[in-house]
Amino acid sequence: AGGIEANGASNLTIVGNTFHKTYRMALWITKESVPESIYVRDNVAIQTLRHPKDSTAFVRPFASFFLEVPVAELSGNLAAGSTDTGFTIRPALGACTKGD
Repeated sequence: AGGIEANGASNLTIVGNTFHKTYRMALWITKESVPESIYVRDNVAIQTLRHPKDSTAFVRPFASFFLEVPVAELSGNLAAGSTDTGFTIRPALGACTKGD
């Protein structure tokens, strides 16, 4: 019950949307999406909530704007009233090699 899930997206522009009362994420750009090819500009996410069916035995992090790859642009966005985090930017980590 999120707003937008971009799974494997490239050359995507998300501009001027209003998300209200979404569950888990208003916008989720998954790690399968192409880095530096997505523009997220002038969006509003109000009241992003934990899903009622989520377990309370552990905490599953969520955010209004949950970005798992670096985007080309992230500007003018607003997150208000989220039960958890407004913005989570979590690009994939590179593998460690000996000597790092």
